[in-house]
Amino acid sequence: MHLLKGISLNIKTCFVAVVASAALSISGQTLGETVTSGGASITFDPMTSALTSFQLDGVEQLFADALYYRIGDSPETSLSTIGTPVVISESDAITDTAFIAARYRDNTVTVDVRYDLASANPGEAALQTSIRVDSEEPLEFTIFEVSDWNLAGTDGDDSLAITGDNLVNQRDGNLGLDHNTLADNLNFFGGNPSAWQASGLPDDIWDLVNNTSADDLNNTNTFGDNGNTNGIFANQWDGVLNPNNELAADDVMVISKQQTLGTRGAVEVIPEPVTSLLSLIGVAAAGLTASQRRRG
Repeated sequence: MHLLKGISLNIKTCFVAVVASAALSISGQTLGETVTSGGASITFDPMTSALTSFQLDGVEQLFADALYYRIGDSPETSLSTIGTPVVISESDAITDTAFIAARYRDNTVTVDVRYDLASANPGEAALQTSIRVDSEEPLEFTIFEVSDWNLAGTDGDDSLAITGDNLVNQRDGNLGLDHNTLADNLNFFGGNPSAWQASGLPDDIWDLVNNTSADDLNNTNTFGDNGNTNGIFANQWDGVLNPNNELAADDVMVISKQQTLGTRGAVEVIPEPVTSLLSLIGVAAAGLTASQRRRG
């Protein structure tokens, strides 16, 4: 780890044994990368391609926010089955911003994930999630995000609603969490989800992405506070990557999502461009490879 003018930078390759993920074993893990901005912190576990912690002012707000993928009609599975991830994390105490980035890659597909966190004021935080998928050959590729939050650290009192096809609002008293999938970039596709689902029974959605079949979300929009469990929701993005057509807008899949948490408007995260992320991860991966060769 290097420390320079208040910025801590951590680059590492995570060597993991990839196994079939059990959805409810995601929460509570201490492995992974943690970054802090002001009064907020997040932890990302590359083994499960999931955020396993989101703390605001010392209170845990999250059970898990996990990413899965599917190729064609194969079952959904964790991004970690693509390949050993390269992970970069940075916390900047001067600007109160932080990020975690991970690259999953095999001979065909590359998936880059980045989380940008900012919390300049007590009681509020913003998180930007960026996902980029690139393929060396035509590919039907689907991304799933399962979001299982527990606002204010109290059980059974959250309600949520999905409005339109890109806005999610979750509430626990005067504490609110807003999710907004940002508009498409004209050069890519992704953007708004192809399908979504809200439920008062978390196992219903966790089971969908952890069984042995290919499943789609059912576009259920709301879940009310039933006093027994917090709501859960998921998004699904379907795409067909076409790298052989250089003039097409479907050669790369890009998803960008903004999440704000607080009792009033949270600070805005301004992430670095996707190209900067790719360059940073590429340089890190090259450096790690060269270092490993020298030690060998």
